[in-house]
Amino acid sequence: MKASRTGIVVSALPGLLALALFYSLAVHMHRSLGGWPAGIGEAGFPPALLTHATIATTYFWVSVVLSIFILPAAILVCLLVSRWRHLAPYFALYALVFVVSIALMQLAPEPFLYWWWYWWWD
Repeated sequence: MKASRTGIVVSALPGLLALALFYSLAVHMHRSLGGWPAGIGEAGFPPALLTHATIATTYFWVSVVLSIFILPAAILVCLLVSRWRHLAPYFALYALVFVVSIALMQLAPEPFLYWWWYWWWD
């Protein structure tokens, strides 16, 4: 099987977009607040930062849920249906890029990571 460029790009794009939203939010937050947030939550965020945070966190968590519950089923269906078997590597690439993106997120500054993983507790 020869992989198509379009298939590779489409497979990698969701994980790369999550990573881009994550780090662009970190930069936006640091610049807007003049540092890292003092606590968990979004209290005191300017409207643009609040919108950015909502988009980034919603995109990430929806992607995580889809990856945990839908991706395995999609891969299984592709492996069971012979005409779709050639699509399984694209789903596997999606999973790999998403896992690598989450690993790369761990390189962010600790105060931002603390906010990112616990923002829903506020």
